[in-house]
Amino acid sequence: MPVVLLDGFEDVGDRTHRDLERLIQRVVWLMPSAFFVITGRSRLQWADPALQGQLDYTGPAAWPGLAPASSPLLPTARTAAGSTTWQAGARQLLIGNFSPEDCEDYLAHRLTTADGQPLIPADIRAVIARRSHGLPLYLDLAALRFLEIRRTRTPEPEDFEADFPALVARTGTNGTMSRATYKDNKWLTWETMPGWTFAVTG
Repeated sequence: MPVVLLDGFEDVGDRTHRDLERLIQRVVWLMPSAFFVITGRSRLQWADPALQGQLDYTGPAAWPGLAPASSPLLPTARTAAGSTTWQAGARQLLIGNFSPEDCEDYLAHRLTTADGQPLIPADIRAVIARRSHGLPLYLDLAALRFLEIRRTRTPEPEDFEADFPALVARTGTNGTMSRATYKDNKWLTWETMPGWTFAVTG
């Protein structure tokens, strides 16, 4: 079975201009033997009957896997206790933030020394993971903040006892962020770029 991956689907168009989305939907509809994985910041609305006329194939009958559990046209799954969960066969999933274990693993591998050891100490990783509430962007900004502090002194756990807006304010410099590669106690590259980019290691 061919697998087709479409990422960043929110860039296809907006809620009023759906020409490209209409084309993609037609391709999906006409290729039932392919497995499509579509990711984006917003849920697919193809099962919404109100989109009739904007898209070629709409409604829960056409897209039962995308219909909300509350759709009166489709049965819902029930747990052993009888409580309603999501619709049977649902194929649209909301992916949440990282678990505490995932945060720890990400931070341990985000910045490493030449011999593969975590550059961020365990006590600082624990603070960052707790303050991030699993938000991946927070973890990236905290890693960049760690590198910035480390240029002048040894980072301490108290440096990361900040909520998200405070971390952004402390990390950004004149509306820019920096991308760096760090290895063997040396900066291999250092590039100041407009917008949001993040520290990476070689």
